Amino acid sequence: MPSLAGPLGRIVSSPAGRDYLARVPGAAQAPISDDALAAVLNWVLLEFNRATLPRDFKPLRSSEIAHSRARVLTDPLKLRRELWPESDAY
Repeated sequence: MPSLAGPLGRIVSSPAGRDYLARVPGAAQAPISDDALAAVLNWVLLEFNRATLPRDFKPLRSSEIAHSRARVLTDPLKLRRELWPESDAY
């Protein structure tokens, strides 16, 4: 599992990374609304990952969260390896 401090800023630099954050089981299955999950993820990104966020970072929107959560991620480790093969956070 990637650390919640630092690398998430790089992860959200791509559409696939933004999608991934809302689809990982701990996020996707959280018993909170899409608005609340977007707020939590944006807080984590801004509070703990500000230095690694892309310059043009746009906060996650609840509509993105809803779209991503609707697609169950059956193998998060496989997707993480595909998206970030250089990562050692498996």
